Amino acid sequence: MRLALHARMTQERGQFDATMKAMVLDDPVAWASWVEGTKPQKVTLFNPDLSAVNVQEANHLLIFDSTEGRRTVLHLEFQTDGDTTIGVRMFLYVALIVKVLSKTEHAGCPIDPVVIYLHEKTYKEDPGSFVVPIAAGPPIIFCYRVIKAWELDPQPILDSGQPSLLPIVPLTKVADPEAAVVECVRRLHAAGIGRERRRELTVSLGMLSGLVIRDKDRLSRLFREADMTESAFIEMWVDKGRQEGRTEGAMDLVLEILSARFGAVPEEMGEAVRSIADFDRLRDLARIAARTTSIEEFRARLNDSRE
Repeated sequence: MRLALHARMTQERGQFDATMKAMVLDDPVAWASWVEGTKPQKVTLFNPDLSAVNVQEANHLLIFDSTEGRRTVLHLEFQTDGDTTIGVRMFLYVALIVKVLSKTEHAGCPIDPVVIYLHEKTYKEDPGSFVVPIAAGPPIIFCYRVIKAWELDPQPILDSGQPSLLPIVPLTKVADPEAAVVECVRRLHAAGIGRERRRELTVSLGMLSGLVIRDKDRLSRLFREADMTESAFIEMWVDKGRQEGRTEGAMDLVLEILSARFGAVPEEMGEAVRSIADFDRLRDLARIAARTTSIEEFRARLNDSRE
Protein backbone atom coordinates (compact mmCIF):
# COMPACT_ATOMS: atom_id res chain seq x y z
CA MET A 1 0.00 0.00 0.00
CA ARG A 2 2.85 2.36 0.84
CA LEU A 3 4.49 1.58 -2.49
CA ALA A 4 1.23 2.35 -4.32
CA LEU A 5 0.87 5.66 -2.42
CA HIS A 6 4.48 6.58 -3.21
CA ALA A 7 3.95 5.74 -6.88
CA ARG A 8 0.81 7.90 -7.01
CA MET A 9 2.55 10.84 -5.31
CA THR A 10 5.51 10.50 -7.68
CA GLN A 11 3.12 10.49 -10.66
CA GLU A 12 1.32 13.59 -9.35
CA ARG A 13 4.62 15.43 -8.84
CA GLY A 14 5.59 14.53 -12.38
CA GLN A 15 2.31 15.97 -13.65
CA PHE A 16 2.85 19.21 -11.74
CA ASP A 17 6.46 19.43 -12.97
CA ALA A 18 5.22 19.08 -16.54
CA THR A 19 2.47 21.65 -15.92
CA MET A 20 4.82 24.26 -14.48
CA LYS A 21 7.38 23.68 -17.22
CA ALA A 22 4.69 24.18 -19.88
CA MET A 23 3.56 27.42 -18.22
CA VAL A 24 7.08 28.85 -18.06
CA LEU A 25 7.77 27.82 -21.65
CA ASP A 26 4.47 29.38 -22.75
CA ASP A 27 5.79 32.85 -21.91
CA PRO A 28 9.26 33.03 -20.29
CA VAL A 29 9.23 36.82 -20.43
CA ALA A 30 6.01 37.04 -18.40
CA TRP A 31 7.31 34.69 -15.72
CA ALA A 32 10.73 36.32 -15.51
CA SER A 33 9.16 39.79 -15.34
CA TRP A 34 6.81 38.71 -12.55
CA VAL A 35 9.51 37.04 -10.44
CA GLU A 36 12.08 39.79 -10.95
CA GLY A 37 9.54 42.61 -10.56
CA THR A 38 10.70 44.45 -13.67
CA LYS A 39 10.41 44.17 -17.44
CA PRO A 40 13.51 42.78 -19.17
CA GLN A 41 15.28 43.77 -22.33
CA LYS A 42 15.38 40.09 -23.25
CA VAL A 43 14.76 36.67 -21.71
CA THR A 44 16.39 33.52 -23.04
CA LEU A 45 15.73 29.92 -22.08
CA PHE A 46 18.83 28.14 -20.82
CA ASN A 47 18.93 24.34 -20.76
CA PRO A 48 22.21 23.08 -19.32
CA ASP A 49 23.09 19.43 -18.81
CA LEU A 50 22.46 18.77 -15.13
CA SER A 51 22.80 15.01 -15.44
CA ALA A 52 24.06 14.68 -11.87
CA VAL A 53 20.63 15.57 -10.52
CA ASN A 54 17.04 14.93 -11.49
CA VAL A 55 16.75 17.14 -14.56
CA GLN A 56 12.97 17.44 -14.23
CA GLU A 57 13.46 19.18 -10.90
CA ALA A 58 15.89 21.82 -12.17
CA ASN A 59 14.79 22.78 -15.64
CA HIS A 60 13.47 26.32 -15.20
CA LEU A 61 16.54 28.37 -16.05
CA LEU A 62 16.20 31.76 -17.75
CA ILE A 63 18.80 34.31 -18.80
CA PHE A 64 17.37 37.68 -17.77
CA ASP A 65 18.86 40.75 -19.50
CA SER A 66 17.67 43.92 -17.80
CA THR A 67 17.05 47.22 -19.58
CA GLU A 68 20.10 48.57 -17.71
CA GLY A 69 22.35 45.96 -19.31
CA ARG A 70 22.67 43.61 -16.32
CA ARG A 71 22.45 39.88 -16.90
CA THR A 72 21.09 37.43 -14.32
CA VAL A 73 20.52 33.69 -14.45
CA LEU A 74 17.08 33.06 -12.98
CA HIS A 75 16.56 29.60 -11.51
CA LEU A 76 12.92 28.77 -10.77
CA GLU A 77 12.03 25.77 -8.61
CA PHE A 78 8.33 25.02 -8.05
CA GLN A 79 7.21 22.99 -5.04
CA THR A 80 3.78 21.47 -4.49
CA ASP A 81 4.92 19.60 -1.37
CA GLY A 82 7.02 20.57 1.60
CA ASP A 83 10.58 19.26 1.43
CA THR A 84 13.09 19.54 4.25
CA THR A 85 15.93 18.80 1.82
CA ILE A 86 15.18 21.76 -0.46
CA GLY A 87 18.08 23.80 0.92
CA VAL A 88 20.75 21.26 0.07
CA ARG A 89 19.08 20.52 -3.27
CA MET A 90 19.12 24.19 -4.25
CA PHE A 91 22.77 24.40 -3.16
CA LEU A 92 23.67 21.43 -5.38
CA TYR A 93 21.66 22.80 -8.32
CA VAL A 94 23.36 26.17 -8.16
CA ALA A 95 26.82 24.60 -7.82
CA LEU A 96 26.17 22.59 -10.99
CA ILE A 97 24.77 25.64 -12.78
CA VAL A 98 27.89 27.63 -11.91
CA LYS A 99 30.04 24.83 -13.31
CA VAL A 100 28.06 24.77 -16.57
CA LEU A 101 28.04 28.57 -16.86
CA SER A 102 31.82 28.70 -16.48
CA LYS A 103 32.10 27.14 -19.94
CA THR A 104 29.71 29.56 -21.61
CA GLU A 105 29.37 33.25 -22.37
CA HIS A 106 27.37 33.53 -19.15
CA ALA A 107 30.35 32.78 -16.92
CA GLY A 108 30.38 35.03 -13.87
CA CYS A 109 26.72 36.06 -14.17
CA PRO A 110 24.92 36.39 -10.84
CA ILE A 111 22.37 33.67 -10.15
CA ASP A 112 18.95 34.33 -8.65
CA PRO A 113 17.65 31.02 -7.23
CA VAL A 114 13.96 31.13 -6.36
CA VAL A 115 11.70 28.50 -4.78
CA ILE A 116 7.98 29.04 -5.39
CA TYR A 117 5.73 27.10 -3.03
CA LEU A 118 2.24 26.48 -4.40
CA HIS A 119 0.29 24.88 -1.55
CA GLU A 120 0.09 26.11 2.04
CA LYS A 121 -1.24 22.89 3.57
CA THR A 122 1.80 20.84 2.52
CA TYR A 123 4.34 23.59 3.13
CA LYS A 124 7.22 22.98 5.53
CA GLU A 125 9.10 25.96 6.93
CA ASP A 126 11.89 27.05 4.59
CA PRO A 127 14.31 29.71 5.85
CA GLY A 128 15.63 30.35 2.35
CA SER A 129 19.18 29.39 3.26
CA PHE A 130 21.51 26.44 3.66
CA VAL A 131 24.59 26.48 5.87
CA VAL A 132 27.71 24.43 5.16
CA PRO A 133 30.04 24.26 8.19
CA ILE A 134 33.70 24.72 7.24
CA ALA A 135 36.40 23.42 9.59
CA ALA A 136 39.08 25.83 8.41
CA GLY A 137 37.02 29.01 8.39
CA PRO A 138 33.58 30.61 8.56
CA PRO A 139 30.62 28.59 7.27
CA ILE A 140 29.32 28.96 3.74
CA ILE A 141 25.84 30.48 3.87
CA PHE A 142 23.92 29.85 0.68
CA CYS A 143 20.75 31.94 0.26
CA TYR A 144 17.80 31.72 -2.11
CA ARG A 145 14.47 33.48 -2.38
CA VAL A 146 11.27 31.88 -1.12
CA ILE A 147 7.89 32.84 -2.62
CA LYS A 148 4.69 31.48 -1.07
CA ALA A 149 1.81 31.63 -3.53
CA TRP A 150 -0.86 31.88 -0.81
CA GLU A 151 0.70 35.10 0.52
CA LEU A 152 0.66 36.87 -2.86
CA ASP A 153 -1.80 39.58 -3.83
CA PRO A 154 -3.49 38.30 -7.00
CA GLN A 155 -4.24 41.77 -8.36
CA PRO A 156 -0.78 42.51 -9.85
CA ILE A 157 -0.95 39.19 -11.70
CA LEU A 158 -4.42 40.01 -13.04
CA ASP A 159 -3.35 43.55 -13.91
CA SER A 160 -0.32 42.29 -15.84
CA GLY A 161 -2.59 40.95 -18.56
CA GLN A 162 -0.33 37.91 -19.00
CA PRO A 163 -2.40 34.76 -19.73
CA SER A 164 0.42 32.38 -18.77
CA LEU A 165 0.33 33.65 -15.16
CA LEU A 166 -3.42 33.15 -14.69
CA PRO A 167 -3.24 29.45 -13.64
CA ILE A 168 -1.56 30.35 -10.33
CA VAL A 169 -4.15 32.98 -9.34
CA PRO A 170 -6.46 30.54 -7.46
CA LEU A 171 -3.44 29.62 -5.30
CA THR A 172 -2.81 33.22 -4.24
CA LYS A 173 -4.43 35.23 -1.46
CA VAL A 174 -7.92 35.21 -2.95
CA ALA A 175 -11.10 35.43 -0.88
CA ASP A 176 -12.78 32.66 -2.87
CA PRO A 177 -10.71 30.17 -4.96
CA GLU A 178 -13.82 29.04 -6.86
CA ALA A 179 -14.62 32.60 -7.91
CA ALA A 180 -10.97 33.04 -8.91
CA VAL A 181 -11.20 30.00 -11.19
CA VAL A 182 -14.27 31.42 -12.92
CA GLU A 183 -12.56 34.79 -13.39
CA CYS A 184 -9.38 33.19 -14.78
CA VAL A 185 -11.35 31.12 -17.29
CA ARG A 186 -13.19 34.27 -18.36
CA ARG A 187 -9.91 36.13 -18.79
CA LEU A 188 -8.38 33.31 -20.82
CA HIS A 189 -11.36 33.46 -23.18
CA ALA A 190 -11.04 37.25 -23.46
CA ALA A 191 -7.24 37.23 -23.91
CA GLY A 192 -7.34 36.95 -27.69
CA ILE A 193 -4.94 33.98 -27.76
CA GLY A 194 -5.10 30.95 -30.03
CA ARG A 195 -7.44 28.07 -29.23
CA GLU A 196 -4.64 25.56 -28.58
CA ARG A 197 -2.74 27.89 -26.27
CA ARG A 198 -5.96 28.71 -24.41
CA ARG A 199 -6.71 25.00 -24.05
CA GLU A 200 -3.25 24.27 -22.62
CA LEU A 201 -3.44 27.13 -20.13
CA THR A 202 -6.95 26.06 -19.12
CA VAL A 203 -5.63 22.56 -18.43
CA SER A 204 -2.84 24.10 -16.32
CA LEU A 205 -5.43 26.19 -14.46
CA GLY A 206 -7.44 23.06 -13.71
CA MET A 207 -4.40 21.14 -12.52
CA LEU A 208 -3.24 23.86 -10.11
CA SER A 209 -6.75 24.73 -8.93
CA GLY A 210 -7.06 21.12 -7.81
CA LEU A 211 -4.56 21.89 -5.05
CA VAL A 212 -7.09 24.13 -3.29
CA ILE A 213 -10.39 22.76 -4.64
CA ARG A 214 -10.20 19.06 -3.86
CA ASP A 215 -13.71 18.18 -5.08
CA LYS A 216 -13.01 17.24 -8.71
CA ASP A 217 -16.70 17.17 -9.65
CA ARG A 218 -17.18 20.67 -8.26
CA LEU A 219 -14.08 21.87 -10.11
CA SER A 220 -15.36 20.42 -13.38
CA ARG A 221 -18.71 22.15 -12.90
CA LEU A 222 -16.94 25.46 -12.27
CA PHE A 223 -15.12 25.21 -15.60
CA ARG A 224 -18.28 24.32 -17.47
CA GLU A 225 -20.17 27.20 -15.90
CA ALA A 226 -17.29 29.64 -16.45
CA ASP A 227 -17.19 28.74 -20.14
CA MET A 228 -20.85 29.76 -20.37
CA THR A 229 -20.66 32.89 -18.22
CA GLU A 230 -21.01 35.43 -20.99
CA SER A 231 -23.67 33.76 -23.09
CA ALA A 232 -25.71 30.60 -22.59
CA PHE A 233 -25.15 30.40 -18.83
CA ILE A 234 -26.65 33.86 -18.30
CA GLU A 235 -29.60 33.11 -20.55
CA MET A 236 -30.18 29.70 -18.97
CA TRP A 237 -30.17 31.06 -15.41
CA VAL A 238 -32.34 34.09 -16.14
CA ASP A 239 -34.81 32.07 -18.24
CA LYS A 240 -35.08 29.49 -15.48
CA GLY A 241 -35.97 32.24 -13.05
CA ARG A 242 -38.51 33.69 -15.48
CA GLN A 243 -40.23 30.32 -15.90
CA GLU A 244 -40.41 29.84 -12.15
CA GLY A 245 -41.75 33.35 -11.65
CA ARG A 246 -38.83 34.41 -9.46
CA THR A 247 -36.39 37.31 -9.74
CA GLU A 248 -34.18 36.14 -6.89
CA GLY A 249 -32.15 33.81 -9.11
CA ALA A 250 -31.43 36.56 -11.61
CA MET A 251 -30.45 38.96 -8.82
CA ASP A 252 -28.10 36.35 -7.37
CA LEU A 253 -26.54 35.78 -10.78
CA VAL A 254 -25.68 39.47 -11.21
CA LEU A 255 -24.10 39.64 -7.75
CA GLU A 256 -22.22 36.34 -8.13
CA ILE A 257 -20.67 37.43 -11.42
CA LEU A 258 -19.58 40.70 -9.83
CA SER A 259 -18.17 38.89 -6.81
CA ALA A 260 -16.27 36.40 -8.97
CA ARG A 261 -14.71 39.16 -11.03
CA PHE A 262 -14.09 41.98 -8.57
CA GLY A 263 -14.34 40.58 -5.04
CA ALA A 264 -16.78 41.76 -2.39
CA VAL A 265 -19.71 43.71 -3.82
CA PRO A 266 -20.37 47.04 -2.04
CA GLU A 267 -23.42 46.81 0.20
CA GLU A 268 -25.29 49.67 -1.45
CA MET A 269 -24.70 48.12 -4.88
CA GLY A 270 -26.11 44.81 -3.69
CA GLU A 271 -29.16 46.59 -2.31
CA ALA A 272 -29.64 48.43 -5.60
CA VAL A 273 -29.54 45.19 -7.59
CA ARG A 274 -31.94 43.46 -5.20
CA SER A 275 -34.40 46.34 -5.52
CA ILE A 276 -34.89 45.56 -9.22
CA ALA A 277 -37.94 43.45 -9.97
CA ASP A 278 -37.81 43.64 -13.77
CA PHE A 279 -36.42 40.51 -15.47
CA ASP A 280 -35.23 42.29 -18.59
CA ARG A 281 -33.21 44.80 -16.56
CA LEU A 282 -31.63 41.99 -14.52
CA ARG A 283 -30.78 40.10 -17.69
CA ASP A 284 -29.07 43.16 -19.12
CA LEU A 285 -27.20 43.76 -15.87
CA ALA A 286 -25.95 40.16 -15.87
CA ARG A 287 -24.49 40.69 -19.34
CA ILE A 288 -22.93 43.98 -18.24
CA ALA A 289 -21.48 42.35 -15.10
CA ALA A 290 -19.81 39.67 -17.26
CA ARG A 291 -18.24 42.17 -19.67
CA THR A 292 -17.53 45.35 -17.70
CA THR A 293 -13.89 46.14 -16.96
CA SER A 294 -14.34 47.44 -13.40
CA ILE A 295 -16.79 47.64 -10.53
CA GLU A 296 -17.00 51.40 -11.03
CA GLU A 297 -18.00 50.96 -14.66
CA PHE A 298 -20.74 48.59 -13.56
CA ARG A 299 -21.88 51.13 -10.95
CA ALA A 300 -22.22 53.78 -13.67
CA ARG A 301 -24.22 51.42 -15.88
CA LEU A 302 -26.38 50.43 -12.92
CA ASN A 303 -27.15 54.07 -12.18
CA ASP A 304 -27.96 54.68 -15.84
CA SER A 305 -30.44 51.80 -15.82
CA ARG A 306 -32.21 53.28 -12.79
CA GLU A 307 -32.74 56.69 -14.38
